[in-house]
Amino acid sequence: MWHPFDNISEELVDAIVGLCNRRTLANLCRVSKQLNRIATPHLYANITLNSDIGGEGALRHLRPLAHRFFADPSFAALVESIALPEGWGGCESAPRLDNFKVKPWPRIETPQTEQLLERICREYYDDETKALRMYIKLYAADADVIITLLVANLPNLERLDLEFGEFRDHKLFCEMIKGSAGRLEAKKAASLDLTESSSSPTAPLPKPVDVFIRDSDAGDVEYLASFFHLTDLRSMYAFKFGDDDENSNMMERNLFAVLGLRSCGVQYIELRASSLATHTLRDLIEATIPGKLNAFLYERACSLTSRSAELPFLMRCLEDHQDHLETLALGYEEIEGCMVFEHTWWEFFDRRPAAMSFTSFKSLRRLRVAPEMIWGYTHDECTVQFEEDIMLTIDMFWKALPASLEELWLTRSQHHWIPGFKSHDLGIIPNILIPALHRLVEESSKACPHLRSIRIELPPNHWEVLWLDLLAEFCHDAERRGIHCTVILLQPREVNYDYRSIETVERGWGWNEDVEWSEVSMNANKIWRKHVIHAAKENDLKGKMRALQNSIFGCVGDKSSSPEETDINDDLSLSEQSDSDDELSPLEQIDSDAS
Repeated sequence: MWHPFDNISEELVDAIVGLCNRRTLANLCRVSKQLNRIATPHLYANITLNSDIGGEGALRHLRPLAHRFFADPSFAALVESIALPEGWGGCESAPRLDNFKVKPWPRIETPQTEQLLERICREYYDDETKALRMYIKLYAADADVIITLLVANLPNLERLDLEFGEFRDHKLFCEMIKGSAGRLEAKKAASLDLTESSSSPTAPLPKPVDVFIRDSDAGDVEYLASFFHLTDLRSMYAFKFGDDDENSNMMERNLFAVLGLRSCGVQYIELRASSLATHTLRDLIEATIPGKLNAFLYERACSLTSRSAELPFLMRCLEDHQDHLETLALGYEEIEGCMVFEHTWWEFFDRRPAAMSFTSFKSLRRLRVAPEMIWGYTHDECTVQFEEDIMLTIDMFWKALPASLEELWLTRSQHHWIPGFKSHDLGIIPNILIPALHRLVEESSKACPHLRSIRIELPPNHWEVLWLDLLAEFCHDAERRGIHCTVILLQPREVNYDYRSIETVERGWGWNEDVEWSEVSMNANKIWRKHVIHAAKENDLKGKMRALQNSIFGCVGDKSSSPEETDINDDLSLSEQSDSDDELSPLEQIDSDAS
């Protein structure tokens, strides 16, 4: 009998199937053997375990999912990424889970299921006592045990997305991550020993892996440190992790010190809202390998975490990476659309921020900083003294940049905030910042010959109209010299409006903020919408920025006007992530098969 697919190549069918959502993929698996074969890899490639029973993780389907992967490793081999975006916790017994209508282990009363679970535990532990204890917890549906064994038995996993949650002990999971390297060596040795009759030990995460971890409160550093033990950690994204105040001076709390110098080959690190103590941050960086680590993005937590490492200290820690690091971003935590600066005014006179230079970084191609970091404390004196002092400060800007620089991203370009002084008394923007940008462009052929892009973030409520005109003139000058300029206007929170009506978006990750991970709970990673203007695309840049500034003030909260007045840069991925109301279809399929 003729079938519509007879005239369509399987490659085209596969491409179309790859665009389907999870629920559709599960339905396609039931249509025919051909579609089942094509759709199944897409169905299992990305697993998301959303919480559906009051914060205990997706335990409703967790046991059937684990059973399928334990029983048939070919399904486990299809999984490329797994996400637990709402945390998980241990459960003491199956009756507790039954109260939430949790799916049981398939065919739990049969010897086959019991033998399967016993085998998985014995492959994980050589010690019979430990294996037996794990089997008891596994049989009783301890979520931490199930998830630990589940992740450990996914041989092609390349992306791990986790929220650890508050007040939950994930000791077994951390031990599995930290012991991954030893298990991989043991598995390799077992595969070479042809006389050995015992089964090969479980070896988790054998492939290069990207990891995102977060916590709903200041995270325990133990969770963060455990992933630096991985043999093939490719990139590490972490939100809100820091040292515990009570134990910050205890050596046993410095979990990075046990890693050893230059022991981790991670290539990309992004720590956001970080409150790591100075010794912890130092040991973390010393554990990385110069020449391997090519990107380091660090956002310091708000000033309430007074012990967290300061940015000049971080620069000293990166000295061994100055010849190889390609991307560097330094910033402060953003709360309600406003950056939190390094010190409160009462701390300022004892700990004045020092100026920072990046010329020692020989391979740095991308740099994201606030102008305040380059000038440090120099503004207060130079703005009230002589013209020659102002010119020295202007030249200080371009002289602080490395010759290898290709992309410069200036964040929060506003009045230089000096604790204890009123910002509106200092004309930093028209007298120093914009002239410094002009000087950078003028000297770029000698100082930064590879510079091709400048992004400038600014809160429009801090900028006068005349300053926007001066910025537009600078952008045109830079474009004529072959340097592309992007102006990013930030939604202000100082405007009188109902903040609940403002469109907020989940802030992306990566240099371009285009890497998507699961949303952080409690809206902790939400930011006001960013309005992006590409200077090269605007015939009337002054008019565009003026109109957008007026629209932000006049139509705050009116979402209907935003698409007509705003350019959203796809490269920055500033659009809000869409929420899916689909349940995890692979689990539905498993339940159907099990029944």
